[in-house]
Amino acid sequence: MQEEFGEGKRLRYLCQDETRLGLKTITGRLITAKGVKPVGLSQWQRENFYLYGVVEPLSGYSFFYEFPYLNGEAVFKTS
Repeated sequence: MQEEFGEGKRLRYLCQDETRLGLKTITGRLITAKGVKPVGLSQWQRENFYLYGVVEPLSGYSFFYEFPYLNGEAVFKTS
């Protein structure tokens, strides 16, 4: 690959990954009579954020983006 980029130019190998981190509501136990299935209301409330990052294993260089949501409006901007 170095031939394609030319002599003296640095070739960087970056590894990328993304993940969603957050909390999910856990429903507890309900007490009922024997043989009766429990009926409980649960409101699933989730708090998430999304993390995107790249790392260059050789040098340790890394860059990360953090978003509170994930949709088509999320635009990556670099300075």
